[in-house]
Amino acid sequence: MRLRALPLLLLVCLVPPGGCARYPEGGGGGIRGKRLVVSLTVRGRIRQDVYHYFVLVNQTDDPNDPGPVPVVDIPWGNGFAAPARPKNNAGADAQGFNGFVSYDPVYRQGSQAAGGNYGLWRVNGPAIFPTNFEPLGLPDLFSPVGENDNVISFQLSLARLKRDASAPDPRYIQINLLATNNLPRNDDDPAVFKLWDALGDGRDTGTINTWITIPIDQDIVRTNRETDLEPSGDVREKLGAGVDDPDLDIVDWTVEIRS
Repeated sequence: MRLRALPLLLLVCLVPPGGCARYPEGGGGGIRGKRLVVSLTVRGRIRQDVYHYFVLVNQTDDPNDPGPVPVVDIPWGNGFAAPARPKNNAGADAQGFNGFVSYDPVYRQGSQAAGGNYGLWRVNGPAIFPTNFEPLGLPDLFSPVGENDNVISFQLSLARLKRDASAPDPRYIQINLLATNNLPRNDDDPAVFKLWDALGDGRDTGTINTWITIPIDQDIVRTNRETDLEPSGDVREKLGAGVDDPDLDIVDWTVEIRS
């Protein structure tokens, strides 16, 4: 799998269960300020023709803010993600996430020759409405995904997600990873067939609302091996039965904040 990026880049092998996860390392060229480096691995292969993969990003000064979680039943909203809980007693939803990177046939920004199904999006309003997703093009660096590859990886300048470029950088970043077969947007039909996997053990309803919170005032690397957040074999159909779908089964990940 070739790395589409700038010269003088290195590849780091993390040796996840599905093989060698490769993501942009070093270099960076025009990327300024804090950058986010992410690698996501599924047990099977990335189904770029029909499945949907998201890296959900929330930047905040409050580490207790409700981070992004998967939408797994009605109301579907945008079809894939929402805040974990209401932010206040009045019932108003928190933002949940202010941007995301997609590898997806719907939320794509690149041609097959340049970026494939990658896309970068900023949320300009309530995240439950797809009309509030502003396209920002492609991640700064990314690894192309071949037909039988099982890894999505990219680098992103966090400054690109800020609506006000002059505002100070938030103190924390909250991340969730999501794979799903369906985006039932604005459809409250309970009969929708919806498979999904995200951070946490999908077989345990107590861990569904799981994300990672990382301070961005230092360089830091978080991995699935360190946190043990994401097991293999936990794809579910809504909140019902487990389903063995290796192409949606997230089995490894790495999230890094780099100066």
